[in-house]
Amino acid sequence: MLRIALTVALLYGAIALFTFVWGPWRVDFPWRASASSANKPASVTMFFLLVSIVLSRRFHDTIRRGSAETFYLLCAVTCWLLSWGPFPRLFGEAVLYQAPYAWFARLPGGESLRAPSRLWMMSVLCLIVFMGLAVTRLLGQRTKRAAGILTIVAAFGLAADGFTTIRASAVPPSPLVPPSGRTVLFLPIGQPLTDISAVYHSVTQHYRAINGYSGYEPPYYEALRTLSDARDPQIFAPFVARGELHVLVRQDDVEMRTLVTGQPGARLVLEGPIVHYRVPARTVAPVRIEPGGARVPVQTVEATCSPKSLPSVIDNNLQTRWVCGVQSPDQTVIADLGASATVGTIVHALGSVGGEFPRHLVIETSVDGATWTPAWDGSPAVAVLHATIANPLDIRAVIDFPPRLAKYVRLRQLSREGTYAWSLAELEVWTGQ
Repeated sequence: MLRIALTVALLYGAIALFTFVWGPWRVDFPWRASASSANKPASVTMFFLLVSIVLSRRFHDTIRRGSAETFYLLCAVTCWLLSWGPFPRLFGEAVLYQAPYAWFARLPGGESLRAPSRLWMMSVLCLIVFMGLAVTRLLGQRTKRAAGILTIVAAFGLAADGFTTIRASAVPPSPLVPPSGRTVLFLPIGQPLTDISAVYHSVTQHYRAINGYSGYEPPYYEALRTLSDARDPQIFAPFVARGELHVLVRQDDVEMRTLVTGQPGARLVLEGPIVHYRVPARTVAPVRIEPGGARVPVQTVEATCSPKSLPSVIDNNLQTRWVCGVQSPDQTVIADLGASATVGTIVHALGSVGGEFPRHLVIETSVDGATWTPAWDGSPAVAVLHATIANPLDIRAVIDFPPRLAKYVRLRQLSREGTYAWSLAELEVWTGQ
C-alpha cells in the first residue's frame, strides 16, 4: 500500500508540475484526461503524500515510542495544515483544489470550525510546548554553568521580545457630519479596511451599517461584494426600495463616486476625506424571487466534477448539496428532462450558502444534446442578492430567459474565482411566463 500511495503521489505531482509550467492540456487517446490548472492534481498529490507518511514504518515507530515532543510537533503540523482553510490561496490565487480542512469539514461536526485560520494559534501553542520540552532536554545534557548561561540568554531574548511594539493603525477617516440613525452603505464593499471602518464608525456615530467585518458574513454579502467589484448600479436596488440610503465613499475613489452620482436623485451631502451622498427611496424594477409557470421534472443530471454528490441537486432537499470545488472555467452541469418540454426559467438554489453561486454563468438548451442554443449569459449576483435578502435560509435565485422547447438544459460556469466553490443545493427547471 505504501508503494502504491507513493506512486500515485509521484504521478499526480508530475501532472501538477507539467500543468503549472505548460498550462492547461487535454488528451482523448488512448483515454480521456485533462487539467485546466495544477490545483486538483496538487491536492491529490498532497493527499497521497499524507497517506504515505501515515503508512510508513518510521511514522509507526515514532508513534510507538510515545515521545511528548513528537506528539506536540505532530499537533503543530496538523493544526498548521488545517489553518490553510478549505481553499488556500497564495498571492491571491488558489493553489489547491481542496486542502486538508475541506476533507476534515466533511466529518460530523467538522463544519463547526468557522474560522480555520484560528487553528494557527493552536499550532503556536503546540510549538511553544515543544520548544519548552526540547530546551529542558537540551539543558539537562549540559553542565550547570552552561545551563545557567543558556537560561540567561533565553530570558534576555524573551524580555527583548516583550519590549517590541506593533504600531497601531490610525483611526480611519469618517464623514464630517455623522449620519446618525440612517442606513449607510460604505463603498467599495468587501475590502477589510473599508468594512472595519464601517463597523467602527457605526458604533461611534450610531448608524446602521450595511457592510461590516466581524469574522462573520451574512449570506447576501458575497453577492453584494460581487456587484461592488463590477460597479453594478443594481447594488443599491434592494436598499432604496426599502427607504432612504446614505452612501459613503473615499474622496479619491472616482469610479465609486461616479457610480453613486448616477443614481436617480442622488445628492451630495458633504465633501471631505469621506464623501457623503444621500440616495432617496424609490420604486425599483422588481426582481423575481419565485419562478413562473409549471415546474418541469429533471430526470437525470451529469457534471464535469463531483459525480457522487450530483443526485443532491434533484432530491428536493436543501440540506444536501453538490459542490464542484473552487470555481474554474471547466465546470458544467447538464440536466436531462427526459423528453422535450417548454423551458423558460431555472432556479439555482443555494440553501443557506449564499456565497457559492457561479460568478459567470452561461445557460444553454438543446433538443438533442448535440446542438446548443444560448439562453442566458451573465452573473446571477443580482438574483442571488434579492433571493438571499428575501429568505437567507432558503436561497433560490430565479433566472428567466426566453421560453423555448428543450430536452436538455446546460449550465456552464466560466469564471475563475480563487476563494469560493460552485455549489448547488437544488436545480429546478420551470416553463416560465
